[in-house]
Amino acid sequence: IRLLKKIIIFKPDILYVNNTWFKASTSIFFLAKILNIKVVYKIHNYRLWCSSANFYRSNKICTECKDGNLESSYKYKCYKNSKLLTFLVNQHSKGTLKYLNKKNVVEILVLNSFQKKLLVNKGVESEKIKISNNIVILDKKENNNKSENKYFLFLGRLSKDKGINELLDAWKLIKQDQFKLLIAGDGELKEEIVNKISKQQSVDYIGIIDRSDIFNTISNSYAIVLPSQWLEGQPTVLLEAIQLKTPVVLTNISFINDIKTQNLEVSEFNDVESLSLLISKYMDNDFYNQQKHEWEIIGSKLEGGDFTSIEKSLLRSFIL
Repeated sequence: IRLLKKIIIFKPDILYVNNTWFKASTSIFFLAKILNIKVVYKIHNYRLWCSSANFYRSNKICTECKDGNLESSYKYKCYKNSKLLTFLVNQHSKGTLKYLNKKNVVEILVLNSFQKKLLVNKGVESEKIKISNNIVILDKKENNNKSENKYFLFLGRLSKDKGINELLDAWKLIKQDQFKLLIAGDGELKEEIVNKISKQQSVDYIGIIDRSDIFNTISNSYAIVLPSQWLEGQPTVLLEAIQLKTPVVLTNISFINDIKTQNLEVSEFNDVESLSLLISKYMDNDFYNQQKHEWEIIGSKLEGGDFTSIEKSLLRSFIL
């Protein structure tokens, strides 16, 4: 109610709305329609189609509910292991989707073409859906001597969906003594991962990197490894690495299909051998330089951020 009162008092020209689950009810769209306020809605995850928001269940990608049949979400209690909470989040998503075709919703910003396709399949007008690339602008210089820094870097949450176990299994298959793998981050698998690392050579756990050191750590690494096992939107580490011109060894996540060049190689989901082979190929100097060039092409295309005209012209926006 307080939020709605603020909107009425402020009287914005444009309402810029991010994910509303736990932040605001769908009444915010109703109010905007009544007051004839234009709405720009930004989608950050897959909650409109998936109760858990990530299309990931039982250690694998699951898209059983993407077409609107939500029976599986109740069967598996996909939101916090509760049928009631799953019902509530599903109702919220249905309410949000209902408003996205209203005339005052002038633009819907998504992270990748997969999200756009899902919205179109729900009947949302394709013309109002724009892919917004959230490129990170960094006041840092890239390290041009990456080939001298013999470490691959995993930086992220230590969880099953991030593919940390697949990465360690893949690394174990590689017979080499020139490169190290550094694992940075925290999460529910920390104890398991630290124990696993203690039994592997050339792998070190370095804990949580201070925010002030993250960019330098990425820039100084030989390559970032992003072995995600779910359909990520736009991983922050990937965007940072692109800006810092650090190559990325990654799986076939949704976002990469929108930006990858013809010669960029990626690993398949849930395929340890494929990931191991790709990491091994990166250890070859010629292959490394060729892939680094592909990433630089991608970076030049995305430099500065691919922001939409609405995003650029927000003069009186009310940020949720």
